[in-house]
Amino acid sequence: MCCSSSLKTRNEKVSIVTLAYNAVSTLGEVFDKAIRSALNQDYPDIEVIVVDNGSSDNTFDYVKMMYGDRVKIIRLPKNYGYCLGNNLALKYTSNSRYVLFQNPDAILARDYVKKLVEVLEQNPDVAAIQGLEFHPSRKRFRIGGLLNTAGYSVDILPQQDGNSLLCSEALFAFGAAFL
Repeated sequence: MCCSSSLKTRNEKVSIVTLAYNAVSTLGEVFDKAIRSALNQDYPDIEVIVVDNGSSDNTFDYVKMMYGDRVKIIRLPKNYGYCLGNNLALKYTSNSRYVLFQNPDAILARDYVKKLVEVLEQNPDVAAIQGLEFHPSRKRFRIGGLLNTAGYSVDILPQQDGNSLLCSEALFAFGAAFL
């Protein structure tokens, strides 16, 4: 698969779902940066949904107070974990063609959604996509993963062609921010 950079999409609606558990007390300012990065996407038709996954801190009230109507905030009655929490969040999306699952500590580039939607629209056989994921502690980028012959997960690192990065097929996308 290759990535082109000319946007020729129908601007399908995208829901950005951020599942949070005690995010205010554990992530602090990073949580705000993640929400703001979702709200500030240059894609024209998005909705941002923060799903409080049964937090015991004030995450729900904080998001409601800080972001008001700009964010749809949902409170789940208990912590359902990552998979079930995200699956439950899907029922709160508004007739969106695409859903981007964003971790509460994942900060998106301003054009993140636009670029991912562009690739999906031009490659209808692609089921899920993620952009580059940078790990500050490891000081490297990764784009997805494969399983080796022993069944262990292996990160796919980006390949370069001159000055641009190439897309790669992967068995799975990481959960930090995938569409």
